[in-house]
Amino acid sequence: MSLFSTLNTATSGMATSGTNLAVIGDNIANMGTTGFKAGRAQFTDLLPNQIKGLSGPAKIGTGAGTDTISTMFAQGAIEASNNALDMAIAGDGFFMVSDGVQDMYTRGGQYYLDEDGFIVTGDSLRLQGYFATDGVLGGTVADLQLELDPIAPLQTSNIELSAILSSASEFDTTPFADGTYDMTSGTGDSLEDIAADADFATSVTTYDSLGKAHEVTVVFERTDEDSWSYYAMVDAGEVTDSSAATPPSYTDGAAFQIASGDLEFDASGKISGFTQSDTSATTPWNFFGADAHDIDFIYGVDPTTGESNGGNVR
Repeated sequence: MSLFSTLNTATSGMATSGTNLAVIGDNIANMGTTGFKAGRAQFTDLLPNQIKGLSGPAKIGTGAGTDTISTMFAQGAIEASNNALDMAIAGDGFFMVSDGVQDMYTRGGQYYLDEDGFIVTGDSLRLQGYFATDGVLGGTVADLQLELDPIAPLQTSNIELSAILSSASEFDTTPFADGTYDMTSGTGDSLEDIAADADFATSVTTYDSLGKAHEVTVVFERTDEDSWSYYAMVDAGEVTDSSAATPPSYTDGAAFQIASGDLEFDASGKISGFTQSDTSATTPWNFFGADAHDIDFIYGVDPTTGESNGGNVR
């Protein structure tokens, strides 16, 4: 074996060691890179040379070479972020992105909105996916784009209530003493007091035509063996009558009744019918600056046909 061959063998060892250090350095440099997958250098020995020795044929190594650098697709830690568009993949798979000509794949989940509403990576590659219409996915992969125009506020039109009313509640023919809930007198019990005095109370958030949130408190009072009354209340300080020449001013925190009605139950405890009366029929009202606002209450039974899709609620 010549001196040059010996030097070449030693050089190959230094080269493979350098490659290994380069891969390790790249892994360390990308410790904070989202979606980065570490690499691992794999080496192989080179074919040996055959030589003739005093005892017969022998083999002598000729060094090492880089076989491949493998990507380690182990699952990384998923961390929370403050960007609503950041995503992560748990398990197998890739995000598909495109530059408009070529599709590419990445595990990185850091995305942003560009000026046209496209979901893009930091280097402006557009995220690909299926569009959904009314919850149904389409069949074509395309650039994902979000509508940037403001979403018009949607006024709450109905409330569906699911509750368990106790048959152990006492009958009470005067559910709330001293309450003037249409606020014609400008005074009345507070929402907190009414909820505390009722046999059962719950609340739900609704939205007016301006998109502003309001809490509706619904209280229930048992009035007979198989009958209950319900009253839907809002904060009187949030309502007025803009159609009046002199809009009334109501007390903050007091209860303003927007609807009421009765519930009937059959012998098995299932709701069999209900009625609803809206305050607006006699006292016009609306939330400040918003349109008139009547809400339909749904208790699992059709008030016209009597058909019930509710379960045992008492």
